[in-house]
Amino acid sequence: MIEEELIHLREQRKGFAEELKRLMEKKKRILKELASIKEKLEKERIDYKLLKKRASELLERKRDIVEKIRKMRSDLRDTRKALKEIERSLSGDGEKIQLQLEKLEWDLQTKPMTKRSEGKLLEKIRQMAYDLAHWKKAYSLRVKADRLSKRLDDNISKLYEVKAELDEVYTELDLRKERINELRAAKKQLIEEIKGIEEDISEMERKLYETMASIKAIQLKLKERYEKERMEKLKSIKEEIKRKAKDKLSKGEPLSWEEIQALYGDTEDR
Repeated sequence: MIEEELIHLREQRKGFAEELKRLMEKKKRILKELASIKEKLEKERIDYKLLKKRASELLERKRDIVEKIRKMRSDLRDTRKALKEIERSLSGDGEKIQLQLEKLEWDLQTKPMTKRSEGKLLEKIRQMAYDLAHWKKAYSLRVKADRLSKRLDDNISKLYEVKAELDEVYTELDLRKERINELRAAKKQLIEEIKGIEEDISEMERKLYETMASIKAIQLKLKERYEKERMEKLKSIKEEIKRKAKDKLSKGEPLSWEEIQALYGDTEDR
C-alpha cells in the first residue's frame, strides 16, 4: 500500500539524515585534526630550517678551524725546523754568555788595556754577542713554538666541540625529517579520508534528496486520492439528499433549504 511505502520512505529519510549528520560531524572532527597536523608540520619545518641553518654555520666554522689548524701546523713545523737548525750552532749557556758579555763590556769600558788587548776583547765580545743573539733567537722560536702549540691544541679542542655539536644537529635533523615525513603521511591520509567522506556525504545527500522527492510525490498522490475520495463522498451525500428531496417532493412534503439546494442549486444537474 502507498501509505506503507510512505512510512518506509520516512524511515529511510530519517536514517539518511542521521547518517548525513554523522558524516558531517566526522568530517568536522577530521578537519580539526588536519588543522592540528598542519600546524605541527609547519612548526617542524621551521625548526628543521633553523637546524639546517645551524648546521651550515657549524660547517663554516669547522672549515675555518680546520684551515687555522692547517696553517698553525705548517707554522709550527717551520718554527721547529728553524729552532732545530739554530740549536745545532748553539754553544755554552745563554745566561752565562749574557753575564760574561756584560762583564767583558764593563771591562772594556773601565779597564786600561793595550790596543792589541782591546782588539782581542772586542773580537771576543762580537763572538759572544753573536752566540747570545742565536740564543735569543732560539728562545724566541721556542716561545713562538710553545704559543703555536697551545693555540693548536685550543683549536683542535674547538674542532672536536664543533664536530660534536654538528653530530648532534645532524641527529636532530634526521629525527625532524622523520617526524616531518610522518606528519606528511598523516596529512595525506586525512586528506584522502576527507575526500572519501565528502564522496559519502554527496551520495547520502543524493539518496536523501531522492527519498524526499519520493515522499513528496507520494504525499501529492495521497492528497489527490484524498481529494478524490472527499469529492466522491460529497457527491454521494449530495445524491442521497437529492434522492430524499425528490421523494419528499413527490409526496408533497416541504423541503429544507439544503434539499432545495441539492435539487436546484447545481446547474449541472438541471
